[in-house]
Amino acid sequence: MGPSVGARPCKSPTMMGQARIPVFVGMLRDRMSQTWIIVADGSHARLFQTAGASQPWRLVQKLDREHSREKTDRAESHEDRGEHDFARLVAAELETKRQGGGFERLVLVATPKFLGQLRGELAAPLASCVVRSHDADYTDLSDAELAKRVDVS
Repeated sequence: MGPSVGARPCKSPTMMGQARIPVFVGMLRDRMSQTWIIVADGSHARLFQTAGASQPWRLVQKLDREHSREKTDRAESHEDRGEHDFARLVAAELETKRQGGGFERLVLVATPKFLGQLRGELAAPLASCVVRSHDADYTDLSDAELAKRVDVS
């Protein structure tokens, strides 16, 4: 028996009959519970994934900025330009992951200057995924120490 005429579509997995489509509901629930954490400065970024605050973190990707020796004619310094370009690269990578269904919650951890640059590059759909941000330089911390210091709840 199909849905009645005028029936409203399901808006969340809790509204769906789990007996009818348990695999889909399980996949959707897993996606919705994924939190990704970006730990970055103007040169390096590590992207982690976790299923929750008490769950272990998994390193997904590392990004490093290539330092060029080219001169720029712009008013901003070469270093600022490089950091800004790196922020754009990191934001683009996060947007690709978001569109691919990788996460719905994002935690930003970055040096104060780079955090501002990164936030400036986040498109509205990606910015709406940010649940927490920390302006701290944690790029030199081990993966285990990061998980202890950064609140992802």
